[in-house]
Amino acid sequence: MTNPPCLDKIFSNMEKLIPRIPKTAVDRRLILNAVCQKGAISRITLRPVTGLRLASITYAVRQLLHENLLCEGKKVNPKRGGAGRKQVYLELKTDGRYALGMELKRGLVCFLLLNLVGRVVREKKVKIDPEGNSLAILQKITREVDRILEEARIPLKKVVGLGFVDPGVIDIKRGVSLFSSVFPGWKDIPTRQFLEKRFSFPIHLIGTSQAKAVAESLFGAGKGYTDFIFIEYGEGIACGIVSEGRVVRGSLETAGELGHCHFPGNDTPCHCGGVGCLEAICALPAVVRRTKILLASGTESTLRTKVGNELDRLTGVMVLKGFQEGDRLCQRVLEEILEYLGASIANTVNLFNPQLVIFDRTLSYAGQDFLERLKSLIRRQALLEKYLKFAVSPLGEEAGPLGGASFALQHFFANYPC
Repeated sequence: MTNPPCLDKIFSNMEKLIPRIPKTAVDRRLILNAVCQKGAISRITLRPVTGLRLASITYAVRQLLHENLLCEGKKVNPKRGGAGRKQVYLELKTDGRYALGMELKRGLVCFLLLNLVGRVVREKKVKIDPEGNSLAILQKITREVDRILEEARIPLKKVVGLGFVDPGVIDIKRGVSLFSSVFPGWKDIPTRQFLEKRFSFPIHLIGTSQAKAVAESLFGAGKGYTDFIFIEYGEGIACGIVSEGRVVRGSLETAGELGHCHFPGNDTPCHCGGVGCLEAICALPAVVRRTKILLASGTESTLRTKVGNELDRLTGVMVLKGFQEGDRLCQRVLEEILEYLGASIANTVNLFNPQLVIFDRTLSYAGQDFLERLKSLIRRQALLEKYLKFAVSPLGEEAGPLGGASFALQHFFANYPC
């Protein structure tokens, strides 16, 4: 993976939140971010990049070396023929700091550890009880964080933060998980307060679709695009939005709740308390529910040989794959949701005018024909559709925790020294 760009490229509005700090600290931040963005760079080259005097650069670099944030790399002669004094290039110290990311999913917590240059050091998945007590889930998360750092032999002082990717609606200012359609008991949980009492590093709550948008921007299909939307599809439905190079988060950090767009005339109840929500109609649990009804009524399907009479074994992914395999029941179920999905995504396209629509990798299980039909529905209702591009995310289950860890890492760069 390449070095991630400086946070102000993605979350530039965060600069307004940074308090005044001494000039020497500002100098160190400028240099650290310059090395992060440019890669290996000499002290001489830092002058035009940062606008600092050489004496200030020398002093700041000495401190950054002492803090194990920078290291001296290769020596290069600036002139041809080997004449002149060689310049020493400065680089980020790979093991100087680390960032953690974790995503809470139904029945699973996915962890990921990044080093200072944004490379994955360790990944781990831990099973949890989705119906379990919220306190028990948080306690298990803290134990696993301890175990991961112990196995990697990383002291707490080297961890710059944890990006906690929450599957529901969150209150960023208070650090509270408000509710989730994935975890029925996950309601009004003081997530940040609980974890910050346990750990000495910052805890950052971030929504799943926003975290995945960060991951797509840095490492996935959105790399190189300034305007794109990421359609998250699974147990829930949401939309990560990147506009003019920035993740759109909203005044209460709940922008992109595509799954809670309402369809008048549809009375399907949703976990949010409303009815007719896209998520309640089209998400994987809804797909499974509709498929079970048809199977119970005697509708023929190859799914019968896969699950027999044990309908609880049926999963949404099985239905998606059945569409690709030509199963009539699966095709009937998914055709019922195509219009809803297409209309919702087209409306989002018309609102934000993205260059690119990125589909969640889960949707690809239904096959290319399903994706082409979805694209056709979107194009039919989108303005300026000929300029619109589509892609399927190359990132798998690591997308959420990767985005969370990247957010924590870039928050460190933007706010250094904390």
